[in-house]
Amino acid sequence: MNRLRVMLAALFLLGGFGPMALAEESWDGVWDGWVVEGRGDKPGNNRVHLQLTIKGDTIVGKQINDRGDQDMGAGTFTLGNAKVREMDAARTVAAGGGPGGGPGGPGGRRPGRNENYKGIVSVDGDTMKWCVANPGRDRPKDFETLRENSQFLVILKKQKAAK
Repeated sequence: MNRLRVMLAALFLLGGFGPMALAEESWDGVWDGWVVEGRGDKPGNNRVHLQLTIKGDTIVGKQINDRGDQDMGAGTFTLGNAKVREMDAARTVAAGGGPGGGPGGPGGRRPGRNENYKGIVSVDGDTMKWCVANPGRDRPKDFETLRENSQFLVILKKQKAAK
């Protein structure tokens, strides 16, 4: 669970969208979803409830749970220009809002700043699938949670803006 928490915190600290602009789709808004088991084909096996807020090249993340929302950090992200889009994140604000983080991850630490996460992403309408690896790991090749590879699939739905 601690490895997942570190990975998720990193996830939400995403890094700047770089070489490819968001072009035809606007990702700005609030995305709500889950870290899922496997390929996400068993809805009852959702592991962690997450919410991402995207504006421009910035992402802010939080974990939603019964004990209160947990700050997962913030950062910028970049998109690659491959057939399967590469989405790499760089944490710029540590979980908990401070530069060093706080208790929570392995060894009692939360992921801090300057951690980079390699991932792949696809967006179809209001559904985003983002598969991301923990820092220091290879980019995922498929949209699937593989704990032994420290990669996690997050499936999110874009929320309708309040009127």
